[in-house]
Amino acid sequence: MPGNEVFAFLAQGYRCAVRSSALCEIVLRLAAYPQPIAPAAPWSAATPRPALGWRGVVGFGILYAAAPVIGFALLVALVRAGVLAQVNILFYRGLALIALAFLATFAAVFVLARRGPIDGVRGRDAFSAAVLSLAFNLCFLVIFPVTIDRSISVFVLGQMAAHADRTYSSDQMAKVFSDVYVGEDQQIDRRMREQLLSGNVERVGDGYRISAHGKAFIQTSKLIAWMFDGDSRFVSPPTSGAKARPGG
Repeated sequence: MPGNEVFAFLAQGYRCAVRSSALCEIVLRLAAYPQPIAPAAPWSAATPRPALGWRGVVGFGILYAAAPVIGFALLVALVRAGVLAQVNILFYRGLALIALAFLATFAAVFVLARRGPIDGVRGRDAFSAAVLSLAFNLCFLVIFPVTIDRSISVFVLGQMAAHADRTYSSDQMAKVFSDVYVGEDQQIDRRMREQLLSGNVERVGDGYRISAHGKAFIQTSKLIAWMFDGDSRFVSPPTSGAKARPGG
């Protein structure tokens, strides 16, 4: 059942997060050795940070520049190592791995900052740098891997690149799409299984029917399409013989 698969995925992610949190705690304690981590003094906005010299400014610049690089490298390493490979939906797997990379990045940046030449670095500075890394990974995931995995435009370009000596008319590419994308690759079947797992559709006999969750998603998508002047035909297809007006 889809519900059981989702529960198993969440349970797996929780176990990974617990292990990662424990690892972060160990790393932070090692970073403080031989002195134990002293309790942080109460912070208030009335206690400003000491003035930074040019070395401090350069150091903080390096810190915030290095964090996204470290986080991205960790994310790629997790993907290539096959972590959570049992999660078939790239977007969901990416989100879970980004969370793990965030925890590891925070620990790594904290250790590097304490062991390095940067003066005045506090825990919240390492946390802020790790958040910057998380934001970068999220943007990269949505713009590149997810788009490449799901985009029809990428499929069309890939087919043309594989046969670079050929020219295609729109009708010819439509036939390639039908024969390869829909037929050989069975991408529609894949999409329906993903939507079933996401809860946007439900099984009815041998077919599928949109669920209440799916209807809510489409309503939100209609609003976003209107806000950004998207092609409304994807979220508001005609229910009869009338044709929808692009962007309407």
